[in-house]
Amino acid sequence: MTTDRSAADTTKAVRLEQLRVELNQRWIEQELERVNEVFLAALKDAVEYCEQLRSELASQQLLEQETQAKLTVADKLRLKLGVPFSSSSMSAAAQKLSMIRERIEQLQNEILLNSPGAKATSPDTRSKLLTAIAQNDRAVHLAQASNNSARSAWVEAQLQNQLIDQRGQLDAWRKEATQTKAHRKALRSNVKLTVTIEGQRGMLTGVTRDISDTGVFVELKDADKTFIEGELLTVQVSGLPAESTAVRGVAVRVSSNGLGVRLNSAKNALRTQIENQDDSQ
Repeated sequence: MTTDRSAADTTKAVRLEQLRVELNQRWIEQELERVNEVFLAALKDAVEYCEQLRSELASQQLLEQETQAKLTVADKLRLKLGVPFSSSSMSAAAQKLSMIRERIEQLQNEILLNSPGAKATSPDTRSKLLTAIAQNDRAVHLAQASNNSARSAWVEAQLQNQLIDQRGQLDAWRKEATQTKAHRKALRSNVKLTVTIEGQRGMLTGVTRDISDTGVFVELKDADKTFIEGELLTVQVSGLPAESTAVRGVAVRVSSNGLGVRLNSAKNALRTQIENQDDSQ
């Protein structure tokens, strides 16, 4: 018994560990799917942002051309010779052109940072694409980490839910089995078989009633005129060979309308006949 219990406990522990492994893998798959959805949304946002930058860049480049056309001869000469401008020597167009070109350079750098293959040039580099990639890498690493407390809590909660469901199913199965057993017993007790009972002073034919695991009551008219309590009897199902259905028993209750018989054999043909009729219901 102890060995069987130990083996059952071992089997249960192995099954629980298998469930934990399966739930761990399911959590990782679900979390990676969620991470992927977040990353795709961030990637879409970065692409849209990059398109906005390109649109602004095109506008700034057009403005640059328009502003260049408004430069004075002195502005153009200084630009050609590379002479530094001073605030007093610059025309309004030259001042505006300087700010436009500065903005164009910012936009070009921002576009590079938000395009595929971008690399950060400094720790404080700001880029929607690079930020999304870094966040995705951290989320993937966290999802796969063996010490993830969120995953462990989720796995244990799911495991408890499964065990509760299994216990509920087991209780339902047990209840159903109990009801089935009770129903079969009721059917068995109500099975009516025509039997012939033979004793020392004669033989009578009747119908079984209230069949139990240890005996049977047979409806017989004037049973008390043929049988006595304590008498050894032979009970046989009518219509079948005697060697397959004859059962030995003892009369335990005799009345004018019936006979109670305690069956001597724990396994006998009468019970087999009863079981066969029960299964056919």
